[in-house]
Amino acid sequence: MSLNLQLPLAVLLMFCAACDRTPSADENSTQHGSDSAKEHFDTQPSGPCVIRSADGTGFVKLYAAPDGGEVQLAEIVDGETEIVRLGNPVQADEQLWEKISYDGYTAWVAAENLICRIAPSRARVLIEPRAREIINLLQSHDFEGLGELVHPTKGVRFSPYSFIEPETDIVFSAEKWRMLTSSADIRQWGYFAGSGEEIELSFADYFDRFVMDRNFAEVKVTRFNETEISGNTFDNSFEVYPNAIIVEFHNPDSALEDGSNDWRSLRLAYELYDHKWYLVGVIHDEWTP
Repeated sequence: MSLNLQLPLAVLLMFCAACDRTPSADENSTQHGSDSAKEHFDTQPSGPCVIRSADGTGFVKLYAAPDGGEVQLAEIVDGETEIVRLGNPVQADEQLWEKISYDGYTAWVAAENLICRIAPSRARVLIEPRAREIINLLQSHDFEGLGELVHPTKGVRFSPYSFIEPETDIVFSAEKWRMLTSSADIRQWGYFAGSGEEIELSFADYFDRFVMDRNFAEVKVTRFNETEISGNTFDNSFEVYPNAIIVEFHNPDSALEDGSNDWRSLRLAYELYDHKWYLVGVIHDEWTP
């Protein structure tokens, strides 16, 4: 005896849609057990990746499964960059794991040991409104408004040239931002390129010379998580701020008759804190002898 079951068309369509639909990124993250996995993926997709040991040992272990189990495939030293990140992170044993491809291996590494720069196109989507807001605040000298966007725990570091000196460049904390930006005290901000003389300026004078020495709010060239190397000074911004999005506002040469280079760039580094992007670095760049 055969059965001839006829289901309503609407029910059949619902069934087919449920079978054929590919899970969304939100659903995949939920399947892996944590909203933190989705946030990590959303802010760290498919840019260049580098290994950096979170425990400071100088090397990182690769595993066959996302659990740090007994099957260890290889070890990678800090600084290795020939790494391809594969898909979404997975949470296991209260830790996030990344699937990677490296030197013929397909393996898993603890997410805390993998730093992936956000791809430029994605970085632009994530940060452009905040970047535009901050560059306008800088142009209008609205330091009170800007103070609300300084990183709450790290503050903001000021670097007069593209090579950042993490140990000596001046950092203004969010807590003391208003007092420091309104102070007329002379500070030593670094050294002038070429002469080597100390940069001894008040904040207001430093701001005019090494922050908004051009109207960067109206430049035509803006880059997101990529910079153009134009000067003689090494740019280490992505090493100092590995988890940041860096936005470069570039003012090109103005074709001076004497053939000198007068281009300027301002790079602003942003890091994620409590689901918001905050300013952590203000990096000035220009041609140096």
